[in-house]
This record gives sequence, C-alpha cells and structure tokens, in this order.
Amino acid sequence: MARNGEKRKRRRWLAVIIIAAALVAALGIYKMKSSRTDADLVLTISEQGFEGHFYDAGERDKAVITFSGSEGGSSASDTMAWYYKQHGISALGVTLFAGKETGKNLDRVPLEYVENTIAWLKEQGFEKIAVDGISKG
Repeated sequence: MARNGEKRKRRRWLAVIIIAAALVAALGIYKMKSSRTDADLVLTISEQGFEGHFYDAGERDKAVITFSGSEGGSSASDTMAWYYKQHGISALGVTLFAGKETGKNLDRVPLEYVENTIAWLKEQGFEKIAVDGISKG
C-alpha cells in the first residue's frame, strides 16, 4: 500500500514539474515577443533593391539573413532577426512577399532580390553571411 502512495506522490510532483516547465516556456516566449524592439534600420526596395529590417548587434564579422514562411510579410523574419541580435549576431529580416513594396503572393520573386540583400550586407562590412528561413509550405 505504501508503494502506491509513493507512486501517486511522484506522479503529482512530475505533473507539477511539467506544468511549471510549460509555464516558464510560455512566459519566455511571451517576454521575447513583447520585448522585441523595432529594427535598427528599415530597408526598402526602391532604395536598396529589397524590403527588410536590419537588426544591428554592433559586430561586423558575421550576419544572418532571415526569411519568413508561407505566411509572408515580415513578422516571422523580424522575430528571427531580433532573436539573433539578442545573441550578438546582426541579422537582416527580409520580406519576400506580402510586404509594403513586394507582391501579394509568393510568386516570381527574382533571385536578384536575394543577391541585393547579400550585396548590401557586404557593403556594410560583413564577410560571413548565413541564411535562416522557414518552410514555404
């Protein structure tokens, strides 16, 4: 009988730990999203040849270009870029479609658009450039 009581006690503690971990994770995600600041620089197609938001971590050795998924716009790419900045890496959140100056749909995005992002980062002094993106469907 004592063993059953111990098992129940362990299960309750395990449930408490799981719930606490879930709450901590949820609060961390909320804090990350709610504390995200605006980009350090807003870039437009008419001026730079692409639409994006630059998050400057102050270092010029490496940068990451982030792309959103099939939802389009800049929300996901900005969140990823902001996250990189928080970890000391400058990042450029690029809007491929559904932005202010882009097409409405993920359709016929020219490769030069991405080349322009790389060229711009190189002009800023970045030599190591990586890409991080989300599935397009």
